Amino acid sequence: FLALCEDNEGNIWAGTYSSGVYVLDGRTGKLVGHYFEKEENGVSGRFISDIYKDSEGNMWMGGTRNVICYLEKEKTFRIYDQQPLYDFEEISPGKILMACTYGLLCLDKTTGESEILVNNILVQDIVIVDNNIWIATSGAGLIRYDTVNRTTEKYTTQSGLLSNYINSIIHQDDNLWLGTEKGLCRFSPTETNPYTRLLH
Repeated sequence: FLALCEDNEGNIWAGTYSSGVYVLDGRTGKLVGHYFEKEENGVSGRFISDIYKDSEGNMWMGGTRNVICYLEKEKTFRIYDQQPLYDFEEISPGKILMACTYGLLCLDKTTGESEILVNNILVQDIVIVDNNIWIATSGAGLIRYDTVNRTTEKYTTQSGLLSNYINSIIHQDDNLWLGTEKGLCRFSPTETNPYTRLLH
């Protein structure tokens, strides 16, 4: 099991490697549903690396193939184009970010069209802080994408980062916590010496 997420009804959605998505009652543990166990009509959701609940209660699923959204109000699935991804993050009620193996994309939920914001990087994780999207990459370090000016700024080992391979990222207070291949790092963008090595 690679991904877990709770829906608005208290059910647990569990994404797997090759067996699709299981939905279990969060209170009883009873199986409620099992979806995308097999590829049907060209739609594949067998390999799921992330499940995400948006502000409307919709459940987003993705991995190596199709992006799939369970629409809470309609109680149906909507199938989007295939994207190899690791993470979802909602940037606004109508748009969702996708951390893909080739860049950062922004998907319009209504039209299904996606825009590439940052290209030619393998994105592992993302976090949104005010007007900035912080991008954890595999090999390209930490990237800040300014959503207003549509510009990027890169932080790498040359500027003091522990590793250019960052697997995970979270935001706390004024700091970013980075899980890198060479240890845990706290990044404080506003400080003169922004990097603090904690565990390695």
